[in-house]
Amino acid sequence: MKKVFFKVDNYKNCLDDCKYFNYIKIGSVNCYNCAFYTHKNCNENYIYCKNYNIIDNFEQISKLLTFETTDDFYIIEIIKRKKDNSSMLKSEKLLDVYEIGSIEDLEKHKTYIIEKCTEKNARAYIRLNKRSHKKVALEMLRELANRVANDDYNIRNIYHSTMGKYHSDKNKKWIIDLDGDDVNLKDDVLKTIIKIRFNYHIEIENFYYEEIPTKNGIHLIVYPFDLAKFKKIYPNIDIHKDNPTILYFNPEEK
Repeated sequence: MKKVFFKVDNYKNCLDDCKYFNYIKIGSVNCYNCAFYTHKNCNENYIYCKNYNIIDNFEQISKLLTFETTDDFYIIEIIKRKKDNSSMLKSEKLLDVYEIGSIEDLEKHKTYIIEKCTEKNARAYIRLNKRSHKKVALEMLRELANRVANDDYNIRNIYHSTMGKYHSDKNKKWIIDLDGDDVNLKDDVLKTIIKIRFNYHIEIENFYYEEIPTKNGIHLIVYPFDLAKFKKIYPNIDIHKDNPTILYFNPEEK
């Protein structure tokens, strides 16, 4: 991970473009999880904010979660990936799974999720289409019967795989995955979706969506639209109908 440095004025202020500006204690010699350096050539003072590379989407994502009954829940998975840990033999390893049945549940598990991700250099993901305990249970029984009927008795992961396959959200959420230079297409992409869904009869600022930062770009969370029409304009942009988005990641320094 490339270190990000910000020039500071007499150890007092971080540059405005540091998104962790609020962590800086004005007038202090240090700040939360940061370190000060003096440039060896020009003696200018710089701050290195370790938090700058952290992806923390708890606040944005909590706004997207709705709980109408005790049957509703969301899935959070902590996954360790080879792309973040080069010594791994497999491409990824599932470390933990959480069923979140309320905002209080999310807050209760937040500290542990952060600690686990930091300790294992892992990522926390959440699926934004909620699940139903009843639907998952019924689909699990159906899947179990199908496996047994086909002489497949390996049922160790059946509950987790069923949770991943079936959601029950009335307000479906799709993810538009913009990485690298594609992030610059955000406004044009949203205008295209508005044209497809509403024929321009709505402004972008009134169109429901949430922007979730990722390691290499952003996820735009939107309601479904005509995918075939969209793909004619943007054939190379990935759309995910029920994939997880990133909740938290604190990458190790490289």
